[in-house]
Parts: sequence; structure tokens; C-alpha cells
Amino acid sequence: MAPKTKKPTGLNKKEKREVKALAKSAVTSMVEKKYMNTQASFNISPLESKTGARVSVIAFSNTVNTVGSGATPVVLNYGVDGPDPVADAVPMRELKMLRPFTTTSGNDQTNNYAIEGRQCMPVSASCKWRMSRDIGKIPSGLEAGSWNSQLGIPNGLQMNLPIICRMIRVTPRLLQTNVTCLPEEDLFVNEFNNATGIKNSSFDDLELLTYRVNKRRYEVIEDKFFRIQNGLTIQYQRAVYVAPGAGGDANGAMLQPFISNTNANCEKIINTSHRVTQTKGKPVFYDIPDGSALETATTGAKREYVLFHYIYAGAETYLDNEGVTEKSPLDLKLSAIPMVKFTDA
Repeated sequence: MAPKTKKPTGLNKKEKREVKALAKSAVTSMVEKKYMNTQASFNISPLESKTGARVSVIAFSNTVNTVGSGATPVVLNYGVDGPDPVADAVPMRELKMLRPFTTTSGNDQTNNYAIEGRQCMPVSASCKWRMSRDIGKIPSGLEAGSWNSQLGIPNGLQMNLPIICRMIRVTPRLLQTNVTCLPEEDLFVNEFNNATGIKNSSFDDLELLTYRVNKRRYEVIEDKFFRIQNGLTIQYQRAVYVAPGAGGDANGAMLQPFISNTNANCEKIINTSHRVTQTKGKPVFYDIPDGSALETATTGAKREYVLFHYIYAGAETYLDNEGVTEKSPLDLKLSAIPMVKFTDA
């Protein structure tokens, strides 16, 4: 009697999913990638979180900085550039990771990146960040004529201290009823588990170091601390000289620079990866993808905020001295270059 043979069976559900994923990956790898018209930022200085605060900030949205639709969308602010907390509020910067090129961009190469159809599939989204400290300075007080009567605690010593940075990446939680997430007001929770943010009058350097991110309203992607030093310190010494003049010896003085405290940890490069769609592996949709005023996708996009907070390390007592200005770090620059690839085949 011939041995019984097993009847061939089809793929189970798990195997079907795996085959589908492999086929999709193979097709995606073969299709030509296009690039989004992202918005880079160069050499940005931090802003005060509020006037006189010890915390400075720089904030980015991965797409646009408005929430809601219609004639009056809410603009998300983070930091101020003046004494008025309302009139001088500064909007978040925009990376515009889902802004497509159009066929009328004026550049033959980027015209080819326009979306064909009304939806596209983002393949990868990343951003490269460069953070660079300014040189430290020790003012001599010799520039003024009455320098000998102004000796005391020099202003500006904090610029020679390390800067502590807290980098937070969050995305607002969906399905919140009648709640608009405003990071400047509700990014953190205090010791009583109540929402607070940098705009609150009681929020300063200690709160930045100790408060947790508000997970009721935000999904935390990343929350990390790091330090960055100033590249070097320059100070001046007054030197008197005697030089022969036309009518005899001439006396004079000059300020001679001295450089010290050189530090290699004066720059930091950070690479971040982002998911720009609400559902992984799903497309985003545009009503009019070739519209000249289009800034982001109509549906399917995932919002993310990248928030940098800075304080001087070890300056708590020094900043209390009368006459010390610039209590929050403003002596650094931040640049961001985002890149997003997609397919529309």
C-alpha cells in the first residue's frame, strides 16, 4: 500500500502577513524615492521661557505650528523675545516634514518630486541637529573710565559654565475631548500631578530638572539630559607700554587677550528618526497636493514636538547676585536639517 501523503495546505494568517510585508518591502525598495520640501533652520539662538527666567528654550513642530482648522487656528508658542508674555510670544518653528514640492517650484529637479495623485507613502523621516556653544568671556571692567570703582562680582561669568540641556520629544495624545494641547502650559506635571509648563510663573530651573512630562496629554518619544561646554574662555589683562614718540616718550595701555579652558565638548550632533504618519506603514492624504499654499498633509499625519530647554549648571547662587544679567543661556546656536523620503507609486 502506498504511503499516505499530506494534502498541501495554504498559508496561515501569520505567513500571509509576512509574505505581504516582504512583497511590499521589495516593491518599495525598487520604486524611486521622492523628497518632501522640508524647512531647515540655521543658527537659531534660544529664547527666554519668560522675562527674567533662568530657562531658555527652542521649540520645533515636525509639520506646522498651528492646531485646529478653519479661519482661526491656534498658533503654538514657546518662549518670548520681550517683556510682554502675550504680545512677545514666539511661535514654534516648523520643520514642515510633509510639505510637498509642486510642479511650479521653479526648479526642474525639484519639480519632479511633486506628488502624483492625492496620497503618498512616507518611507523615512529624519533630522540632523547641530548645537554649538559660543566662546566664554570674562569681562575685565577696564573698558570704562571708572573701572577701579566698579570692582566686584563680574557680570558674564555664567557664560563659562556648562549648559544643561533637556531635550523632549512628544506627540499629543489623540481622542482627547475638547482639549487642545499647549506645551507651554501643560507639557509637565508638578509635585501635585497638575499640568504646568514654562509659561507658568513658578516654573524655572529647578522645575525643569525635576518635573515629569505630562503623559496624560502627551506620548513621550524621548526625554533626555546632556551637557555642552563652551569652546574656550577669553579674558583680558591690562598692559601698560612706553613707546618713543615724536616729542619724547609716549605712554599707553592695551588689553591683552588670554585664552584658557579649551574644551572639545563645545558642539553636539544629534540624529533623530521620526514617524510622520498616524499609523505605521499607512499613507498620508492631500486634498490638493499641487497647491502652492500647501504646508502639510490633510489627513493621516502625526504631529510631533521637539523641545529644547537650557539652564546654566552650577549658577544657582551666582545668578542671585545683583547686576547679573542673562540668567538663561542664550550663548549657543542650533541648526536643524530635516529630510523625508516618500513614494507615490
